[in-house]
Amino acid sequence: MKIISIFNNKGGVGKTTLMYHLAHILGEMGKKVLILDLDPQCNMSLYGMQEDDLEKIWRAEEDIIDNGIDATRQQMKANDFEDLLKKPRTIHFLLKSVEEGISDFPELPPPFSRYQALLGSACTRSSASRTSLAKPSLVTSDNRFNN
Repeated sequence: MKIISIFNNKGGVGKTTLMYHLAHILGEMGKKVLILDLDPQCNMSLYGMQEDDLEKIWRAEEDIIDNGIDATRQQMKANDFEDLLKKPRTIHFLLKSVEEGISDFPELPPPFSRYQALLGSACTRSSASRTSLAKPSLVTSDNRFNN
């Protein structure tokens, strides 16, 4: 396994654009690609996901981000929290337990797979390059928190 990291403190130097295209090319070459988007602006997440998919993720975890895990969990139905962990979550959601000083989640939610999302729903993007991404997975950061 090889790891490629793109990092620069300065903004606007093309890190996201470079990573997006590099992941696309490596995916087309048959390489398995995992993109970790830990940038608070979450532009890679926006490039790699349909807006409505990202909106669904944010809405599902909004109460926990705003009110905390324990307070929100007490207001949820019995299995709703466990069901929440069965779908992709943002990094902010996953780190909320650390922020609050409570234990980690019993198991991590699955990653968001761009390839599976393309197969599972109609692509509505106008840019052909956005709809032809070759199987990178995406782990997102939205500054509030996906083979």
